[in-house]
Amino acid sequence: MRRNWQSAALGLAIVLLAGAAVGCAKRDTTTSGGMQVGSLGSVRTPVPDPTGLVATLAAQGGGKAAGTAELVPSDAGSKISVTMQGLAAGNYTAYIYHNNCDGAGEKHGPLTAFTAAADGAGTSVTNFVTLRLVHFAEDVHFIAIHQSTPAATGPLVACGKIEAKP
Repeated sequence: MRRNWQSAALGLAIVLLAGAAVGCAKRDTTTSGGMQVGSLGSVRTPVPDPTGLVATLAAQGGGKAAGTAELVPSDAGSKISVTMQGLAAGNYTAYIYHNNCDGAGEKHGPLTAFTAAADGAGTSVTNFVTLRLVHFAEDVHFIAIHQSTPAATGPLVACGKIEAKP
């Protein structure tokens, strides 16, 4: 009877560990040797931890919005600071999208919402604790700024590719 209980417990532990490995495929998983490990144990090319990333945000849809997003390491993950100009007064929300600005792929966020003043300026600072900078450096990511209301995300007004700092 005791052996059956131990076998069942071992089987359950194996299933839980396998599920966790598959569920973390897009998370930062670094071995002690500094190699990036993807899902199911496949070894990826090492990507060094960047000291900072930046995105130049350009207007979308004929608007005049422009700005920058700076990503730097923080104690718990990444700190993302967005500074915008040329916005219509109102509320905005930023997201990080994988591969493009339209949000069809992987999406992180929302980042901290912000309000643009009458002069069109607005800022947002987010401490993104679930992902380190290396996640945004190893694949193509974009920061997208949307008009927003408390109930919904509105149209895209600015977007920019996250890249290494020059």
